[in-house]
Amino acid sequence: QSHSPQECALLHRLSAVSNRLGGPESVTLARMLVKAALIKAHDSERWMQLQNLCAPDGLEDDMADWGMLCLRISELGGECAALGGAQARLMLQRDASNGMGILARREAGDDPELRAGCLYGVCSMVNHACSPNVARFDDFDSPGEGNMRVKIRALSDMDQGTELRMNYLSILVGAEERQKRLLDEYGFKCECDRCHLELLFPDSESDDDEDDRKSKAAAAACARKGASSS
Repeated sequence: QSHSPQECALLHRLSAVSNRLGGPESVTLARMLVKAALIKAHDSERWMQLQNLCAPDGLEDDMADWGMLCLRISELGGECAALGGAQARLMLQRDASNGMGILARREAGDDPELRAGCLYGVCSMVNHACSPNVARFDDFDSPGEGNMRVKIRALSDMDQGTELRMNYLSILVGAEERQKRLLDEYGFKCECDRCHLELLFPDSESDDDEDDRKSKAAAAACARKGASSS
């Protein structure tokens, strides 16, 4: 998708100071803040959606100096100056806790590779579940309009009014790793039935194969429990 003249001007100014931002991760975050500043200035509905996303403290990325980033963004002038340092930091917090990864296309058998991230005002409101009832799908590599949309699809039949929940990680990630990553990356401790069940197993049994087996067994048990209670 093409950039507006305002975005092109701000990105041009950003490129002139990119070597002072501290690395590729910081440049990527700076470009996100430029987009956020433009949304605040020109699209009040989308800006309100972004304001509704949670912004927990304590998630600052070790690879980027948020304080320096907020200062540099404000110095770009125009819409970025109007965004301000405080709002820029809140956007970084929202991105850290609500951002969704975009994976590169891969051949069968290849490990998934993260190529970008995105924030969706509505989709990012879906909460986590280690045994999810929906999954996220995207189609960024298709040509034409609409390829930036994301789809949420049910994994099973649900009653009307059921809260939609997706797994923020891979469903095969073991309980101990899930607990650590959800706390470090999203700022909350998961206390769901699946985590409780998996953590009952002694650590002495948790080699990689055993973790996978336990994870799948616990996911299936929680899925059966959810089906029987619906």
